[in-house]
Amino acid sequence: MNICTVVSLVPETDVNINIEDKKFINVSNNKFIINPLDEFAIEEAVRTKEKLGGEVRAIIYSVSEHIENDELLARSILARGVDSAVLIRNISCYSQKNIAKNIINLLDDFKPEMIFSGYKNTFWNSTELPVFIAGMLNYNYCTGITQLEFTEENTIICKKEIEAGYNLISMQLPVVLSVHKGLNEPRYPKLVEIMKAKKKPLEIKEACNYDDCLFDIDNVKLVQKERNKIVLTDSDEDINKLAEFIKSKL
Repeated sequence: MNICTVVSLVPETDVNINIEDKKFINVSNNKFIINPLDEFAIEEAVRTKEKLGGEVRAIIYSVSEHIENDELLARSILARGVDSAVLIRNISCYSQKNIAKNIINLLDDFKPEMIFSGYKNTFWNSTELPVFIAGMLNYNYCTGITQLEFTEENTIICKKEIEAGYNLISMQLPVVLSVHKGLNEPRYPKLVEIMKAKKKPLEIKEACNYDDCLFDIDNVKLVQKERNKIVLTDSDEDINKLAEFIKSKL
C-alpha cells in the first residue's frame, strides 16, 4: 500500500513575530519545527505501513519561503519510519489551494491509497488543506479523527469526536484523513534510525505558484447596519415592548 503523509514546518510557538509595513508577518529568521499535529499524522502513516505493508512518502512544506533547518527536519521525519520524502521550497503563495496543487503534483508517480495530515496548521490555525487535497483527487475524506480501524479489504472506520459524543464513519479507500491529538503517541527516532535516515531518498523541489490560486484584495469594507437606538428599562411596559420586538423578528 502506498501511503503519504503531509507535513508542514512552522515557527516555534515561543518565537517573536516580526510585522513588516504593519501588514506582513516575517518569520524567516525564526527557528522552525514540525507542525505538532502533523507528528500524529506521521506516526499513523508509519503504523499503517507496519500493519498492512507498503511504503510511506512524506511531502513537506514550510510557511516561510526561506528557512535554514528544513533539510534537517526532513531527515528527522525520515528517521521516524518514513521511507522517502519530498521537500517543497519557496512557496510564495500560501493559499491552501496553491499548496494542495503543489502536493498533488508530487504524487503522480506514487498514487497513494491513504493520505494523512494533521488536523490543523498551528501557525495559520487552518484546517482546509486536507479537504482541498481530497477534493482535487476525488478521494473520500474525514477530518479530525481520533481512532482508525481497518475492517474488510479497502474499508476503514474512523472515529470523529463531536460536541455530543462521537461519529463512526465507514469509508472506502482511497482516502484523505486529517488526524487529531490522541490518535496515537508519536515515536521519537533512535540513533540507529537517524543514521539510516541519512541514506533515505530526499528530493528537494521548487514550488510552482499557480495563477488561478492567486488573488489580490483591493479593499475591505465593513457592512454598516443602522441601529434603532432604543433604550429599555426593567419596567413591565419596556419588557413587553422587548418581547413584541423579538416576536416580530422571528
